[in-house]
Amino acid sequence: MEFEFLKPVSDTILAHCELLADQHLGSQLYKHTEKNGIPDLEAVDMALIVVLEHRSAEGKRTPAFDSEAFRLDFYKLFYGNWSLKIADLGDLQPGEEPEDTQFALKQLIAELKAQQVLPLVVGAVQDSTYGCYRAFDTFREMLHVALVDAKFDLCVADEMVSSDSYVSQMITEAPNQLYHLTQIGYQSYFVAQEELDLYNQLFFEPYRLGDLTPDMRRAEPLLRTANLLSVDLHAVAAAEMGGPQGYSPNGFTGREICALMRYAGIADQLQLLGIFEIPNTPAAYLLSAQMLWYFIEGYTLRINEVPDTLSENYVKFNVPIDEQHLVFYRSLLTDRWWVEVAKGPFEKVARSDNRPYLVPCLALDYQTALNNELPDCWVRASRRSMQ
Repeated sequence: MEFEFLKPVSDTILAHCELLADQHLGSQLYKHTEKNGIPDLEAVDMALIVVLEHRSAEGKRTPAFDSEAFRLDFYKLFYGNWSLKIADLGDLQPGEEPEDTQFALKQLIAELKAQQVLPLVVGAVQDSTYGCYRAFDTFREMLHVALVDAKFDLCVADEMVSSDSYVSQMITEAPNQLYHLTQIGYQSYFVAQEELDLYNQLFFEPYRLGDLTPDMRRAEPLLRTANLLSVDLHAVAAAEMGGPQGYSPNGFTGREICALMRYAGIADQLQLLGIFEIPNTPAAYLLSAQMLWYFIEGYTLRINEVPDTLSENYVKFNVPIDEQHLVFYRSLLTDRWWVEVAKGPFEKVARSDNRPYLVPCLALDYQTALNNELPDCWVRASRRSMQ
């Protein structure tokens, strides 16, 4: 039932694949075709789904997403030095109402997750993020959701905070499994102060575009514990996508957004990637295809590293700061850093195990502590833990 709403990869694309060399992605993917049906997912690591929904919560209709144009660019990329099996499950057709599409997407992703397949979801409307989020209901997991977006998606029409926005739905609707939300690359002139205040009240972590672009390595710890990542291409500068109407002149460059995707792929706990609001321009199709490529590349480099404070693979650093005593850990395997935070009421409920609460950080945060300053990542995590 979960796959009945999927339209197979078109004959046009299949014919194009016949012209590709064996080293191209189009020749390596397992494809959902009219003739052979859904590929066997038992040994598949990732599955691509294109969502053709183009209706948003605002009642707007975006131009229909050209899945064939996107696939032509994606299939032409070369397969890396990967030992992965990737499937293309085709296109998810819009339902009678947008809610029907969300339900179908939820069922589809839940089935993929049950088979331990990581979904790669691509489409024109970021509201699909809610269907992706709800797919985790069956597994009763608390989720760290990461968003890459120039705006806070709380508004619909004239409402400053609308119950119809997908972020508001994640915050308020049961079952509430939102453990934490991190937003990357917002642009202040697109965000009302009331929205920023609400994020702060909920102990979410918003990061401005200018916080990250001087050194994109700052984004890696933000994604390290994320379970779901949703990317809105409005966060990318319009010139990078051929100047589509309605997109900002400011934003991430193509190189920067691809660096983010690589960090996301490396993130051990990330279980779903969505790339949305893709404008219908050749440059945008190619950029989104390259973003997927970099995510897959990062995925192949995963260590599946669960920090263990008693392991010999970690070096412990004690840093006394005034009345605080900070403890940092550095991995000898990956050179990644964590800082220990006391478990407060929220954290004890959200993470009921006996493991220490370790927050991803950078070596720069350790240097900050050595200068007798509390790192921002520690301050934010402490406030959230103690709520």
